[in-house]
Amino acid sequence: MIGPVRVLGDRVLLTQLVGNLIGNAVRHNVDGGRLRVRLDDDGLHVANTGPVVDPAELPALFEPFRRGPRRTGSADGGAGLGLAILTSITRAHDGEVTARARPEGGLDVRVALPMSTARISTP
Repeated sequence: MIGPVRVLGDRVLLTQLVGNLIGNAVRHNVDGGRLRVRLDDDGLHVANTGPVVDPAELPALFEPFRRGPRRTGSADGGAGLGLAILTSITRAHDGEVTARARPEGGLDVRVALPMSTARISTP
């Protein structure tokens, strides 16, 4: 279960960040694949069971309009901007994005943002 977490930032941009991260993991998953979303002290982690990605290709996937070598069309509605926008929003919030190609296929992406020092009360 994910507990309350408070980060400093713009609500609209952070909503876009989370939407892009999860949407990208869904869009680039395989049929019958799995998606894991985890929030912990280290950040927001999203992993999928998509196709195998060459680790050398990872930096290019975070550049605007860049996609993996097997993706040439846009039938899925993507334009190659999801991870680039996610990176820009994360940097604008003094955060960090890291990604790891999973050996069995897919990616594990982590977004870490500065935490608020405000205490969160739970009902």
